[in-house]
Amino acid sequence: GNITSDNHHELTMQNSELSIVPNPNNGSFSVVVDLLTKQTVDLNIYNSLGQVEQIIYSNTVLESGKKVINCSEKLKAGVYFVKLSYEGKSWITKLFVANH
Repeated sequence: GNITSDNHHELTMQNSELSIVPNPNNGSFSVVVDLLTKQTVDLNIYNSLGQVEQIIYSNTVLESGKKVINCSEKLKAGVYFVKLSYEGKSWITKLFVANH
């Protein structure tokens, strides 16, 4: 495609790269990763102290497109951070787990 459409594509992708559904939740949720191109990714959940709570993907090759990863982890109520990394870039989104 031409440069304009590519740039636009990248801008829209920045925002929808990583999301949590539902959020807040009761400890059962899905992480949605949307990739434009095939990538080798790391995807981790961190607690509020920055410690790794759960490793979802480690150096894992994902095809382009949308992936929905179902997580029903025994996360205690609190705030967590879900971090997606590839090619030296990172996306972080907050995960809220309510009392359950």
